[in-house]
Amino acid sequence: MVKYDKKELVATLVNAWKGNGLVNAELASDLSPGSLLEAYEIQKLLGIQMEWWPNGRPSAWKLVGERELAAPVPDRFIIPSPSVIKKNSLFSLCGIEVEIIVRLSRELLGGCSDRDVRNSIDGVFSAIEIFDVRVEDWRNVPDNFLLADLQMHGKLVLGDGVLNEWNKSLYGTELDILVNGLSLDKGLFRHPMGDPLAMIPWLASHAEKRGWPLQKGDMIATGSWSKMFEINPGDVVQAFFKDIGGVSVFLE
Repeated sequence: MVKYDKKELVATLVNAWKGNGLVNAELASDLSPGSLLEAYEIQKLLGIQMEWWPNGRPSAWKLVGERELAAPVPDRFIIPSPSVIKKNSLFSLCGIEVEIIVRLSRELLGGCSDRDVRNSIDGVFSAIEIFDVRVEDWRNVPDNFLLADLQMHGKLVLGDGVLNEWNKSLYGTELDILVNGLSLDKGLFRHPMGDPLAMIPWLASHAEKRGWPLQKGDMIATGSWSKMFEINPGDVVQAFFKDIGGVSVFLE
């Protein structure tokens, strides 16, 4: 049995990210961080090794939604809609989650209030997060391993949005999702916290502790409005948030 070793875990993940094969599930379990703090440290070390943040810090974050968990997004993984994703560019799956992204107009630090958050947003956008994993049998590996590996992040597709004059409350925003032109059940779609902005005060504190305080221009994916679902080559996903706009992905 291999015990958790920071350097070995980073090297193992770097090897997988460079396309040298998925991490074995047993090895992933053995190397999994024992705490959230260790998982967050691995995120940072992995990003440095992979040169994901040329400016020395991430400019985007993803929130899990209903839990106090987050991951920094690699700069080059933010792509515009409509987007074509090639199956052979993915590691193991193409999972889809539809989200709202907000953009900050100013610095946002730990201890900020809900009002501070709302007053710091100058843009709201529709988005699709592509989920992908670098490990075999990912459903049976420890959560902290997945968190260390950017919480299954693959790509962040940025869609239409509204600037400045956005509705200060995003409660009850209507969402339609179509797969190959067929509408999914609207009753399934809501943010797990009700308010998509609810976790941003926590994120401001978290990012500051990581040494990357939130800055003007940073983008935050606020968590999924849909349970993750997988798509196959040839599938088209279109999502539309009322009063915000649409986003689409084609898996080639």
